[in-house]
Order: sequence, then C-alpha cells, then structure tokens
Amino acid sequence: LFHHKHFTVAISGLAKRGLWRAARSLLTEMRDRDLEPNTISYNAAADACKKAKAWQQAVDLLENMREHVAAADVVSYSIVVTACEKASQWAGALAFFNEMQKAGLHPDQQSISAAIGACTQGQSWQAALTLLGERRVGPERPDLVCHNGVVSVCAKAQQWSQAVALLAGMQANGPAPDVISYNSTIAACQTAHRWQEALGVFRDMQTLTVQPTIVTYNTLIHACWRAGGFWEGALSLLGGLRAKSLTPTIKTYGALLAA
Repeated sequence: LFHHKHFTVAISGLAKRGLWRAARSLLTEMRDRDLEPNTISYNAAADACKKAKAWQQAVDLLENMREHVAAADVVSYSIVVTACEKASQWAGALAFFNEMQKAGLHPDQQSISAAIGACTQGQSWQAALTLLGERRVGPERPDLVCHNGVVSVCAKAQQWSQAVALLAGMQANGPAPDVISYNSTIAACQTAHRWQEALGVFRDMQTLTVQPTIVTYNTLIHACWRAGGFWEGALSLLGGLRAKSLTPTIKTYGALLAA
C-alpha cells in the first residue's frame, strides 16, 4: 500500500537528478491511486523543475496547487521565484515574490536573494534598495549574498554613491563586507570616474584586513587611468599587488600603459 511519503521520497530523489518529467508523472500516478498530492509532494516536483531550469513547469505546478487542495507555502514560492530568476525571468520572479508577501507568507533567504538577483537583471537599483530596506526589519534579515547583490546592481546602474553608502552601512551594522562587496563598490566608483572615492574604499578595505584580489587592483589602476593619467598612483598600485604576491594580468598592463 502506497502512502504520500513513498511518493514524496521518490519525487525528491528524481529532483536531485533534475528529472522533472518523471517527477511530474509521479504526481499523476498519485491521483490514479486516489492519493491527492500534498504541498510537500508538489514542492518536491517543483524543485525538480527548478534544478532542470524548467521554470515554466515550476510555475505551472504552483498554479496546479491552487486548483487542488494543496496550499502553497514559503517553500513553494521560494522555488518558483528562484526558478524564474535563474532563467532570467526577472519580472516573473518579482511578481511571484510580491504575491508571496500578499499571501501573508514571510520570504526566506533563498527567495530574498533571488528577488534581489531579479532586480539586478532588470537593472532596478531602486527596487533592490527598497527590498533590502524592508527585509532588514523582518524575521529573515538579508545575508551577505543579498547585500552584495544590491551593491552589484547599484554598481551596474552607475549609482556609485548608493554603493558607497550601502557598504558603509554594512561596515557599521553588518553583515561584514567581504572582498566582493569592496570590489563591486570600487567598480561603481571607477565607472563614475570617482577615482578618489575608489581609493578611499580601498583604504577602508586594507584597514579592515580584507585581502584584495587582482580584480581589485585592476579596477583601481583603471580608475587612475580614467582620472586623466594618474600614472604615479597606477605604479604604486602595481607595487602593492606584487607585494601581495599577486600576478599582473593583461588587463593590468593594459591599464598601466593607458595611464
């Protein structure tokens, strides 16, 4: 005699391998055996779709849940939001994220991170900042990945002051910024021709003993070039990266020649 748990275990096993068609077929078989799939069964099948990058199928399963007795929970929405975001369907990801909140469900870290990623894809830095601000007072506070995502979208939108302000907030209130946080902020300043601010962020980075990478130095050297040929600063940075036992790349020498 089969029970829900037997099918759920089987569906979860298929999900790990991304076999979404087989996972969905088991939902049909459950009904054939007079077993109505529950929320856990649906979530397991939707997870298979997500892992196979079949975002439309994941969305379809969420719609099916509404037509049957299974109630969509935080996991259900989180899977769909993430599936849409991974498939670059940023508008859909944000729509389902908003729908989850309207349903009275509190987003988890995965859905928050995916929603911020969707904002990045849609180049909506304002929405990303709003989302981050709202979640800071909720039960699930954004982690470092979420914060870095917002810094990144601000950098890509050339909102250097927003990136710097967000970094300062992380330094003061957490989560503690890492090298990705600093590199994204430096890149934002470099793109906006704010070389002095970029060097200021770099000094903060060193003070807090966050180890720079070759990407850090390349971006700073490029910032010196965009400052109008600040070659003294560029050469100083070259010495600094060698002191860190980092190997210059083609981009490093290209920026140095330009400076």
